[in-house]
Amino acid sequence: MRLEFEPVPADPNVWCRALVKSDGTKYYDYVFVFVDDLLCLSVDPVGRIIQPLSDLGYRCKDVGKTTRYLGAEIAEYEIRGADGTVHKFWSMSAEQYLKLAIQTVEDQQGDSFGKCRGVKRPVESGYRPELDETDELDDNKANYYQSLIGILPWVVELGRIDIANEVSTMAQFNCNPRTSHLRNTLRIFM
Repeated sequence: MRLEFEPVPADPNVWCRALVKSDGTKYYDYVFVFVDDLLCLSVDPVGRIIQPLSDLGYRCKDVGKTTRYLGAEIAEYEIRGADGTVHKFWSMSAEQYLKLAIQTVEDQQGDSFGKCRGVKRPVESGYRPELDETDELDDNKANYYQSLIGILPWVVELGRIDIANEVSTMAQFNCNPRTSHLRNTLRIFM
């Protein structure tokens, strides 16, 4: 059996193929790829995707119905159309990932983090990180800064696009972060 998937033009990590069920209903099989993790959405993911990949020599395992993928919760839901037909859809939610990310920061920062809750902007108004002359972070704090920057792009990818510009801006200072860079990156989590 040939796997005749094509990449989705908007995202080369998403592959799909058009198929038709025995009752004539058109649908797509999808494969989402992240390094060595695959998420397969299909009427028969094992028979149509995983087994053919195994036959081609890839080591695959079926972990059953997926509820999480790369930190996001995945759920299937149904909507009944006006004509009575039931349509199935998939959703991804970043809620748990965000809660864990914020909890990680709160655990590290302690009470000082909670006092800053409720800021209106993800970074200080008028802050120009490229002109920052505060002290450079020591190795431990720089490593912590880099771990925070590592969490944030996935938060954006999972749906918090409102912080994308701030995350991108602060990520530019991964090599030589300063005290105010860290303070403003922590604000993004608030």
